[in-house]
Amino acid sequence: MSDEKRIRTSKMLANLLKTNNIVSFIKNNNDNMETRSLTDYLRDLCNEKGVVQEHIILRSDIDRTYGHQIFRGLHSPSRDKTIQLAFGFGLNVEETQVLLRHANHNALYPKLKRDAVIIFCLNRNKTVVETQELLYELELTILGGKHNEPD
Repeated sequence: MSDEKRIRTSKMLANLLKTNNIVSFIKNNNDNMETRSLTDYLRDLCNEKGVVQEHIILRSDIDRTYGHQIFRGLHSPSRDKTIQLAFGFGLNVEETQVLLRHANHNALYPKLKRDAVIIFCLNRNKTVVETQELLYELELTILGGKHNEPD
């Protein structure tokens, strides 16, 4: 959809709160509502970034078979796997929030220590491995792992 037809989320929310007819609201705002599947979004992201799935999966540090199953829509990735994909794509914080939304997961929240570390690493173009090392060092749960218990 062209950018001139999109409306800001805050304006859409204001209109939603004022409406008396949800069916009419959805009909009138359908073009502004997210309708792409995660599979479609990942495919579009690969095209936009000019990368192939294999490279994303490798840079995400996700099992190859499982990664391809995510891209084919056979598995819905967990929040952590989705974040790993963000690192694989080299996404910034804002792009990662969009990816999390398409995967139906909560956005990164800077008041949570673990999320703050992830935001920090995304913002500084760290790799997933560098992020895992920092999470481990700070005794926070690594992506896809169990909580790191101090000795």
